[in-house]
Amino acid sequence: MESDGELMFSWYCMDNVLEPGAAEAMFNDYCAILQAVIAAPESLKTLASGIAGHIPRRRWPLNAQADYDLRDIEQATLEYPGIRQARAEITEQGALTLDIVMADDPSPSAAMPDEHELTQLALPLPEQAQLDELEATWRWLEARALQGIAATLNRHGLFTTPEIAHRFSAIVQALSAQASHQRLLRQWLQCLTEREWLIREGESWRCRIPLSEIPEPQEACPQSQWSQALAQYLETCIARHDALFSGQCSPLELLFNEQHRVTDALYRDNPASACLNRYTAQIAALCSAERILEVGAGTAATTAPVLKATRNTRQSYHFTDVSAQFLNDARARFHDESQVSYALFDINQPLDFTAHPEAGYDLIVAVNVLHDASHVVQTLRRLKLLLKAGGRLLIVEATERNSVFQLASVGFIEGLSGYRDFRRRDEKPMLTRSAWQEVLV
Repeated sequence: MESDGELMFSWYCMDNVLEPGAAEAMFNDYCAILQAVIAAPESLKTLASGIAGHIPRRRWPLNAQADYDLRDIEQATLEYPGIRQARAEITEQGALTLDIVMADDPSPSAAMPDEHELTQLALPLPEQAQLDELEATWRWLEARALQGIAATLNRHGLFTTPEIAHRFSAIVQALSAQASHQRLLRQWLQCLTEREWLIREGESWRCRIPLSEIPEPQEACPQSQWSQALAQYLETCIARHDALFSGQCSPLELLFNEQHRVTDALYRDNPASACLNRYTAQIAALCSAERILEVGAGTAATTAPVLKATRNTRQSYHFTDVSAQFLNDARARFHDESQVSYALFDINQPLDFTAHPEAGYDLIVAVNVLHDASHVVQTLRRLKLLLKAGGRLLIVEATERNSVFQLASVGFIEGLSGYRDFRRRDEKPMLTRSAWQEVLV
């Protein structure tokens, strides 16, 4: 744009979008183009189509005396077979450096199965009685969670009558909601709006009928141990909603209370999780992977069956998580497994390649963790860099995006509100199956 007779331009790039140094290199290239046009305006020609013609290359504005263009060096380097990327730079001392990335080794990883073997793998479902129990439990949890959310809002004088609309700022103030939980609060309002209990009017909401009219669950929660564990956990969360919003209560303490009784019910004991853990182990065994990395391994609900299934083929198993406590628990549990190593690993942080085998992993296992990524695509790209050519990424993810149980309980955990990618469009942390297929391409 023009300001006081001078041409000005701005350059902005969101954090964590490009690899380190990429934005600066692009900016330098852009500056070089501008300088080329300023030095020789006649070089900028417009074609008949209206598109600007080719701009002759000029040397980048770096501390180098020779009259050459670093991009010419990069282009010449890329003409050599086996080189995928090249980057030329001039150091502060005036020396030329050239970084190259070789093309992927076409040799396959371990003895990986072909696509037909994986797609044709017979994976039995739970028995009908287990499926019925699962459905009944989740119906109860969803209904009770909706009623619990409504009761929390009503308790603070919100949505008791259709005549009064409440601005979001007023709702935040009424609940004393910390900034870290305001996205969750918006998800509550969106959930009630989608279920036609609320009407949104800009940044205000009003109820169609008082939220106290939301009915109780129509049936009792099943008496199985895992069902009752989740029911009691939900009741505890509902009773502590005020303290959770204000930050006076830790959602992690509620989740990991009573010696992992709740997490075992969520990730190991319920029929769906037990079935998926078996499937994961069977697929991992079929991959015959020698080097395996598990990210977000957590309570090791998936680790145990995978270790057993891959015992005859694996050479190493790298158990990782963001929690040191999970690592300590796993060390104690798998102390007889000499091939298992343990380390902190955050899927949202840059990779430390020195902490991983230079040859890469044959298999990366990620169960119920990738939805916690702040940028799903970026995290997938990082994980791909840790795979050797032909390696596999084995993920398990829930694709239900409208779970009220999640909103009323585990939704208070920071990871579920930490997304900064395309999920901001509808404020839902989970991805549909089609969305996963798109980001995995």
